[in-house]
Amino acid sequence: MIPVDREQDLHILREAYTACLNGWGQLVVVSGGVACGKTELTRAFAKHAVDEGAVLLSATGSHAEQTLPFGLLRQLFHGVDPFRMIDLSSGSLNSAADSPTIDRDCAGVLDELCEELIQLATNRPVVITVDDIQFADKPSLRALLYLERRLRTSRVLLVFTEWTLPNAGYDLFRSEIVRPLQTVHLQLAPLSRAGIGRLLDEELGPKLAESLAAECHALSGGNPLLVRALIDDQRALRHHQAIPLTDGTLAVGQQFTRALIACLRRWGRTPYDVACGLGILWENRPSHSLLGELLDIEPGDVRRAVDVLETAGLATGGQLRHSAVRTAVLESVSPAEQAALHLKAAELLHGREARAADIAAQLMAADRLGATVRGRWAVDALRQAAQDHLLSHRFDAVPGWLDLAARGCVDGNERAEVLSLLLRVEWARRPSVASRHLAALEAARADGHLSQDDVLYLAKYLLWYGHLDELGEVLTAIADSASSDPAAPGSLGLTVEWLRFLCPPAGQGIARHMASPQMVSGTTWARAVDMLDRIRAGGPREAIIAAAEQVLSSSPLRDETIDLQLSALLALLYVDGDQRAEALCQLLLADAISQHAPVWRAMIGAIYALILSRRGDLAGAGRQAKTAQDLFTGQGWGVAIGIPLSVRVAVATRTGRYAEASAALHLPVPEAMFQTQFGLFYLYERGLFYLATNRVHSAMADFTRCGELMRQWNLDVQTLVPWRLGAARTHLAMGNPRAARALVEEQFAGSAPIGPRTRGMFLRVLAATSEPEDRVDLLRESVKLLAEGGDQFELSGALRELSLALQASGEASEARAVSARAAQLDRWYGDEPPHPEPLHPDALPLADPIGRHMSSALWKVGALSEAERRVAVLAALGLTNREISAKLYITVSTVEQHLTRVYRKLKVNRRTDLPADLDQYSTAELATASSASQRGSRRSRGR
Repeated sequence: MIPVDREQDLHILREAYTACLNGWGQLVVVSGGVACGKTELTRAFAKHAVDEGAVLLSATGSHAEQTLPFGLLRQLFHGVDPFRMIDLSSGSLNSAADSPTIDRDCAGVLDELCEELIQLATNRPVVITVDDIQFADKPSLRALLYLERRLRTSRVLLVFTEWTLPNAGYDLFRSEIVRPLQTVHLQLAPLSRAGIGRLLDEELGPKLAESLAAECHALSGGNPLLVRALIDDQRALRHHQAIPLTDGTLAVGQQFTRALIACLRRWGRTPYDVACGLGILWENRPSHSLLGELLDIEPGDVRRAVDVLETAGLATGGQLRHSAVRTAVLESVSPAEQAALHLKAAELLHGREARAADIAAQLMAADRLGATVRGRWAVDALRQAAQDHLLSHRFDAVPGWLDLAARGCVDGNERAEVLSLLLRVEWARRPSVASRHLAALEAARADGHLSQDDVLYLAKYLLWYGHLDELGEVLTAIADSASSDPAAPGSLGLTVEWLRFLCPPAGQGIARHMASPQMVSGTTWARAVDMLDRIRAGGPREAIIAAAEQVLSSSPLRDETIDLQLSALLALLYVDGDQRAEALCQLLLADAISQHAPVWRAMIGAIYALILSRRGDLAGAGRQAKTAQDLFTGQGWGVAIGIPLSVRVAVATRTGRYAEASAALHLPVPEAMFQTQFGLFYLYERGLFYLATNRVHSAMADFTRCGELMRQWNLDVQTLVPWRLGAARTHLAMGNPRAARALVEEQFAGSAPIGPRTRGMFLRVLAATSEPEDRVDLLRESVKLLAEGGDQFELSGALRELSLALQASGEASEARAVSARAAQLDRWYGDEPPHPEPLHPDALPLADPIGRHMSSALWKVGALSEAERRVAVLAALGLTNREISAKLYITVSTVEQHLTRVYRKLKVNRRTDLPADLDQYSTAELATASSASQRGSRRSRGR
């Protein structure tokens, strides 16, 4: 069989054999790296020659036998007819073993060999092959050179194979024997990709050959030994079902590793060591001098070893050609040796003023292997590498570098500084794990090791993770420090005000204003603090919007400005500046995504979802909230989970997906969240969910709690969380229109600014509590304001209520037009738009102001007695009459009687028609629903 990709080489050997037959002695030298196919080619040719009638004499050089005089010569001729009569162990040869020349006695023995060869070749051509001739002993090399000169006109063909590896003892012989005009020189190339494909086709089949050829070529470099080892790995791993038989993935297993290490060890120590050094300096493109210093090898020897690796296909461009090659090489080195090499490499790179990231990578590798990283230079390199990567928005390696630097610090201040930076980096990308540093940093602050900036960052993270007691202590300490430091930066005042704004309980007892000389009018920090103060005080809406837009336009998104950005976005929401906030938020979100900052992206994305929900884009709000929430776990969200979770509850509630809303409300949230504004969002949306599902008392409790907290915090801003609106709607649902109207009037009498959206929603409630002749004008104004505010969902509800009011007042034509406009808005929602129900008590037995109304059967549940309801609940769950009887300790007959009355009251025919969620509503709530239904029915009959 002709070896793959060696057809032309075999043809040249056959031509040399033909010339030999014609009486022209030939010498062919086949060169190549280790395991490049020299032996396979020579054997294929030798078989051809023997088949043609030639006499074959063969020998193989061995590194272990280089000191054995005439060892290779004896391999060729000893015991072979007709050379048996020649004494190759005679003293004549032995006496010449140490001589650099052929003496007379030795020449006599060689002449006998020559005569026998010539005589033998007279009848049959003679082929002499010597494999790995570079390992032949020197006396044998001199003897072969002597014979070659005397056999040039005989039918004798010499075929030598050699490594392209410098060898001082062999190079002299080669310079004499390889003559351009008299020697045929074959330089074997690595296998081509096409050749590897043919080999894979023969061994594994065409399908795998097509999918594996390119990667196999890239990994092996065309080295036939490695290619065959990879083929063996494919068979083995597929046989043991480690990978599917038809999987087009190239598997690298034990056969490849063994073949690679065998290659390296055959070359001797230097090429192996250099391969290990290249593995250690994998990412550094090391010079020969750097490798030499690392391995204690002369640069010239390094260069020659690299040439050997490249010739064999293991390296290219001065580097190991593939990560799998590197892995195999380093697996042969003990962890302790690897660690020592990585440490030494780091120190050498530091001495050469290499990039800090390259030094840090070596230190990290040493640390993973158990080495102890010490030294000022190592800590400096790790910190510098982290800073460099942060500046270029590359974050993956930074936490590891900073963690190692912190462990290497001996100074308390420096360690605190490194840990603070580590917390900032991890919080911005992996907040679920960043909290592990809080305790150490709190201790460092108490010991006076934290800088002012780092204390500010610590305060923010204490709030995020809900450590409110510690936050209060830190804010007090910051305030005390700022009051005695005239040079305190402007960011100090904003951070404290921002944290107090988000978590008022933590800021109790702190002076209202902390302005320092830098907080002069006109600076971004001053505008931001003034903006927050105006929100608290109910300042002019347009002034707050202008300040927020100025803050957003003058501050690029950075670690030190994220507080500015978030405070400005929320400020726009708090004054119903949703339309302006939407465009600005989109820009910030794109910026956060481009900077690969997950927490920034999550926070801005959650606020964007909140904006979309207030604009009535429920589908968009739901997607954005889910995307933001899914960026990390609930634990990673800390108290801020209130924003995305409240939006998801709001969207599910408004679209009638109550089970989904309930599931979201069952997710665990930190208790500390309810001491922050994030908790207000959550409480408000939970209240609306309770209201939509007719748990009116639970709804009222949540809205009342919102109001208590907001008044307690001096933050009673209805555009933040309109708790009065929720409470008023709940009063309507409970049949208390006077109480609902009182809350609306209380809101309108206040001094806090109300944006068009919020005012429009309050007007809907006011219309629902007004006389019929007043409703049309109130609802017209509500529609106008809601259209201006941009909330399509609330606008749809207001239009439907206006249509009903117009219909009742006899303006049927306009009522139809308004209804058509509402229907057009519904199409904006897609195939299944939500249908906000009218709020007026006359319109429905019990209004559902948020989403789709509950099932008609459920409204009548309030008419059931407690005993009937207990039976109905179990029947709705699928229990048989006998099972209900056993569970409630009543007779089966009593169960049947109760069910008969239940079916009649609920107007259903069978138990499968019973509402499945009967058990979710208290008796008091159901009774309220029933009484409201009866009042509505009486009013309808009265009209």
